[in-house]
Amino acid sequence: MFTHIRYIGLLAVITIGAHWGALGDGLFLDDHWHQRSLRAARWTFHDLLTSTTLEPARWLDTWWQDKDYRWDYSRPAVMAWMKAIQQWSGGSVPLQHASSMLWHTVCTLLVYVLCFQLTRNFFWTFFAGVLFGIYPHSAYAVGWLAAQNTIIQTTLTLAALLCY
Repeated sequence: MFTHIRYIGLLAVITIGAHWGALGDGLFLDDHWHQRSLRAARWTFHDLLTSTTLEPARWLDTWWQDKDYRWDYSRPAVMAWMKAIQQWSGGSVPLQHASSMLWHTVCTLLVYVLCFQLTRNFFWTFFAGVLFGIYPHSAYAVGWLAAQNTIIQTTLTLAALLCY
C-alpha cells in the first residue's frame, strides 16, 4: 500500500509539474467565445447547450470566410462545470486552467490504477502513468479551455472502465 501512495504522489507531482505552464496560457481560439457566452448564459439546459455554439457570421469582420457557418457542440454538462468554475473563481482564467490540471491529474492516476490491475508490475504501471501524464497532446488539452470536455470525458470513461 505504501508503494502505491509513493507512486501516486510522485505521478501527481510529475503531471502537475508537466502542465504547470498552462496556468499562464490565458485564452485562445474559441475560449474567448465560450467565456463570453458563459458570462451571459443562465443555468438553464438550453443556455448551457448553446454556450458552445460558434457563429462566425456574428464576427465575420474578424474572420476570413465569406459564407455564414455555424458550429454546434453539444456538451452542456461540461459547460455547467466551466460556468461553475468561472462564477466561483470570479472569472479567473488560471483557476479554470487549474481545473483542467486537476481533471488531468485524476485521469493520470486512473491510468495508473488500470495499468496496475492489468500488469501488477509497479515499474511499468508507473511508467504508463508518467507517459500519460506528460503526453504532449494532453498539454494542449490542459491549456485550451475549450478542450476541457476531452479531459473530463477521458477521466469519466476511465472511471467507468475501472468500475466495470
